[in-house]
Amino acid sequence: MNKINISLNVSKIVEIFLIFFKISPVTFGGGFAMIPILEKEIVEKKKWMDHKKMADILAASQSVPGAGGVNSAIFIGYHVNGIAGALAAMIGIVIPTFVIILVLASLFNSIQDNHYIQATLKGIRPVIVSLIAVAVIKMGKVSLVDKMA
Repeated sequence: MNKINISLNVSKIVEIFLIFFKISPVTFGGGFAMIPILEKEIVEKKKWMDHKKMADILAASQSVPGAGGVNSAIFIGYHVNGIAGALAAMIGIVIPTFVIILVLASLFNSIQDNHYIQATLKGIRPVIVSLIAVAVIKMGKVSLVDKMA
């Protein structure tokens, strides 16, 4: 029988929470837009996993129902610190977005026709597309392996 990992390394849990709390509000465009930032934080800075493992986790997170960003956070958190890490990552990634949506929803009627808001949202679109393109290129380099070589 597999043993479920319930690790209570509080400093690691806080660290996981803060990483996802920091990433969440700056990743307009969903899970794919956050991949480059996740790789920089998780793979390059923290070295909690390599690019191959990150690619595997991102692929798995897209194969289950739900939001890709939240699924990725849960899988990464679990890989790093078991169930406690998964919960910390999930809460960290959901709270900022939830608060932002609440604030925007309460202000929607007063800002929906604002020229500056419309221009900002229009300007964000190409950034999202470029973030997704970078993610595709990075993941492609790791995922596409020539078995004949």
